[in-house]
Amino acid sequence: MTPRRVVLTVHGTPQPKGSLKAFRAYRSKRLVVTSDNPKLRAWQLSVRAAALQTRGRWRTFAGPVTVHCQFVLPRPTSYPRRVVHHTRKPDLDKLVRAVLDALAADVLFGDDAAVIDLHASKAYACAGVVPGVVITVADATTPEAGGPQPCP
Repeated sequence: MTPRRVVLTVHGTPQPKGSLKAFRAYRSKRLVVTSDNPKLRAWQLSVRAAALQTRGRWRTFAGPVTVHCQFVLPRPTSYPRRVVHHTRKPDLDKLVRAVLDALAADVLFGDDAAVIDLHASKAYACAGVVPGVVITVADATTPEAGGPQPCP
């Protein structure tokens, strides 16, 4: 049996999921939680839309999944070509967190706790390459999927 696999590309500048801020609403007992990145919501909506379009009529993944994310970030014009590695902010783990949260809640899988194998990388965009992310989500229930295997 071949594992199910979904590959999607999202164009745009990847946004990190930073810290959340909670505060009490004025004259209310309600707590309001906001993100410290105002561009995050639009980025996550783009990821969700691409996932739903790529998924098509398929249902969400039911079991464990593997995820691979390749982020391509805009290169500052002042950087020389010899600078290959993206070692500045945003942090890779925060970029991944934003993507996983966008794909969870029954978009591609029920909860990001279903991710048992995760690979991610970030790099500067070469000339003519549009920034974004390529995301691969695969079913991890078969040995060919590359995820951890049960003990013998």
